[in-house]
Amino acid sequence: MPLKKKFALILILALLINFLAIVLYLRLFIARDVAENIQYFHEQLAVLINDLGPDTTMRELGILLKEKLHDQSFINAVFSRSVFATTKASLAFLPILLSLVLFFINKDICNPLNRLNSAIDGFNRKNGYYSSKSSKNEIIKLSNNFFLMSEQIERSKQQKNEFISSISHDLKTPLTSILGYTQRLIHPGITDEQKRLKYYKTILSKANAISTMVEELNAYIMGEIQEVIPEKIDIKRFLSEIVEEYHEELLTYSIHLNASIDIAENTYPLLDINQMRRVFANIFSNAVIHGGRNMTIHLTAFIKSEKLVISIENNGIVPPNLDYTKVFDLMYQADSSRTSQNHEGGGLGLAIVKQIIQKHDGEIHAYKPHLGGFGITFSIPFHASL
Repeated sequence: MPLKKKFALILILALLINFLAIVLYLRLFIARDVAENIQYFHEQLAVLINDLGPDTTMRELGILLKEKLHDQSFINAVFSRSVFATTKASLAFLPILLSLVLFFINKDICNPLNRLNSAIDGFNRKNGYYSSKSSKNEIIKLSNNFFLMSEQIERSKQQKNEFISSISHDLKTPLTSILGYTQRLIHPGITDEQKRLKYYKTILSKANAISTMVEELNAYIMGEIQEVIPEKIDIKRFLSEIVEEYHEELLTYSIHLNASIDIAENTYPLLDINQMRRVFANIFSNAVIHGGRNMTIHLTAFIKSEKLVISIENNGIVPPNLDYTKVFDLMYQADSSRTSQNHEGGGLGLAIVKQIIQKHDGEIHAYKPHLGGFGITFSIPFHASL
C-alpha cells in the first residue's frame, strides 16, 4: 500500500477512535454533569447580566465577580462550558489537521521517494535489469530498486574488467602476428616473392582486424555517451527500405532475406533513425560472420500491446556451446578460447545493438528458432509515437 494511503488510513482511524472515545466518555461519565453545569452557567450568567445596570460602578462589579469566583458551582460550570466548547472545536479542527498532515507527508516524503524510485528504476531498466518484485509501498520499492542497482553496478564493474581483459587479448593476437611477419620480412634471406606477398597480405589482414575492432570499440563508447535523437518516421516504409537495401547485399554471400511486415500504413513512432540503421547493420553483419553462407534470414515486424516488435531469424550455423543469454554481453564469443583465426570483428556488434534498443526503452533477447539457427527479437514501446 502506498505510504500516502497508509498514513491517511492511520490518521482517519486515529480520528475515529478519538471521536468515539470522546463521545463514549461524555455519554457514560459526565454527560449529565456537563448538561447541568452548562444550564447552571447560563442561569448564573443571566443573573449576573441582570445585576449589572448602567449605574453599576467598578467596585460593585468587582464585588459581584468576587462572589461568583467563590461560588464553586459557578467555577465548575465555567470549566464544563470550556471543555464542551474545546471538544466541539477540536472535532471540527481534526479533519483540517488531517488534510494538512497528509499534504506535508505527500510533499516532503512520498513525492521525493517516488522521484528517487523513478530515477533508480530508470537506471536499472536502461542497463537491462528488471525487478521481479513489485510493491506499491514506496519504501519497499526503494529498497528493492536500490539492491537491484547495487547488483547492476557490481555486475557492470565485473563486465568492464572482463571487457578490458578481452580487448587486451584480442588486440594482442593480431599484433603478435604482425610483429612476427614483419620480423620475417626484414630478416634477410626471403627471396620468394610469393611468400613475401603472402606475408604482406597477412599483415594487412591483421591490421584490418585491429582497425575493425577499434571502430567497434569507438562505436560502443560513443553509444554510451550519445543520447537518442528521436524523429517521426514511417516505420513500415523504413523497414521496407532496410529489407530492400540488404536483400541485394546479402545475396553476394548467398544469403536470402525475406520479410513479413504486418504494420498499418501511416504508423509513425519516434525513433533515432541512424541508430536503428546500425541495429540492422550489426545484426545482419553478425549473421554473415557467424552463420555462414547458403542460408535464409527472415524478418518479421508487427505491433503488439503498444509496442513495435521485430524478430530476425536465420537457419545458419550455430556453435554447439552458444549461450543465448550472453550473446549481447561485451566481447562475448562462443569460442571461449577466443583464438579463432576466421573470426572478424571484436565481438561488440550485438552489445551495441542491445545498447541502442535499451536507449529506446526497449527489450531484446536471443533465442533458438524451432527449426534451429539463431534468432533475435526486440520490442520498442509505442508510448512515444505521434
